[in-house]
Amino acid sequence: MSCASRPEAWGIVVALAAVVCPPQAARAQGWTETQAWAVGTASRPAAVLAGVGVGWRDRGRTRLGGVFAAGVLETGDPAGRLEFTYHFLLDPGRTRGAAVYGGGGLALASGERADLAARVLITVGADVAPAAPRGWFVELGLGGGARLAAGFRWRTRSAPGR
Repeated sequence: MSCASRPEAWGIVVALAAVVCPPQAARAQGWTETQAWAVGTASRPAAVLAGVGVGWRDRGRTRLGGVFAAGVLETGDPAGRLEFTYHFLLDPGRTRGAAVYGGGGLALASGERADLAARVLITVGADVAPAAPRGWFVELGLGGGARLAAGFRWRTRSAPGR
């Protein structure tokens, strides 16, 4: 089956391009983030995974990101998860305390049959000190089952002309 006959494949390509090649303005004036995270999904079958990710924040309240995780299903089979997300931060300037964000995106999960299943992802989370160079985060969400994620983000300011 060709890619042209699978419309969801084009959505995946567009989401991947937006994460891998963010707009020049977003790179030049915001933040670049890297993260280590763990995620558990309450789906059939349930999964526990850990991985890494990267994100770009503009000067305002938005973050585009992509994360990858590998782990195991409750059946003992290997599992993988790839997520492309958009977050809207309610208080991105906090240097102390937690700041809430919400968002959505696309989750691609491999399971027992080793096929890739695309799911719409909706998240609500909290960043600790989103304007600091590093901080913890926790997220609740839905996307191929209930989802709980937690991790640590490292942030670098992207100044114009750098």
